[in-house]
Amino acid sequence: MFITKKLKLEIDIKDGVIAVKSDSNFFLSEKEVGNNLNYDFLTNHNLRRTYLYYEGADLEDRFKEELSADYIVNDRLVKKDSIALIRSKQFSKDNLIWHNSYDGLYYKFESDMPLTKPYHISYIGGITNETYDLKKAYEILSNNTWVSDIEKIDIPYYNATEESNKAIEFTVKLPQSEYDKLVKYYRDIKQEKYWSTRLREALASSWQIMPLDILGLSKALKGK
Repeated sequence: MFITKKLKLEIDIKDGVIAVKSDSNFFLSEKEVGNNLNYDFLTNHNLRRTYLYYEGADLEDRFKEELSADYIVNDRLVKKDSIALIRSKQFSKDNLIWHNSYDGLYYKFESDMPLTKPYHISYIGGITNETYDLKKAYEILSNNTWVSDIEKIDIPYYNATEESNKAIEFTVKLPQSEYDKLVKYYRDIKQEKYWSTRLREALASSWQIMPLDILGLSKALKGK
């Protein structure tokens, strides 16, 4: 049984995954928790997480929703009986995904490396004619298979200046190996407090793309 301050909850264990009977996908890692099935311990060690169970293209659909202008968090997949799920033949802990509300990223069960996700790069902190040669930038992006939905735009008048009035917007999803490089650099090497915000900035912001230059856009910077 799982003990909280007010009640006892049914649990089941399979392949190192502890499923807790609750109103959501409440799963724990047997490796992380050990014998400490105690509410205060789990809370203090950030182990009391609600996992989503994604199958097939479910996670990609969630990413597409996040990119939409009218996106509202709706974890429709979270409302499942965790005990019944862990006992089913098709259950796989590889499909357990934790959404960290602190950094806004997604993690597989027992992993400390976030999953790569698509980013929409707008003109704000992106590619504008103030700092980039737009013709060169467009060519670089067009030849990159990680990039999609490339669009040349006029910056809205209320944010435009004489030097910055045109831009290129696009969507990019890095391969996991490239995304890992960004995470390791800003989170582990530089140990920046708000490292997750740097992941997006490092893709196209003229002051942040170096030293990794993941998309090769430094070649399109003015003065280069």
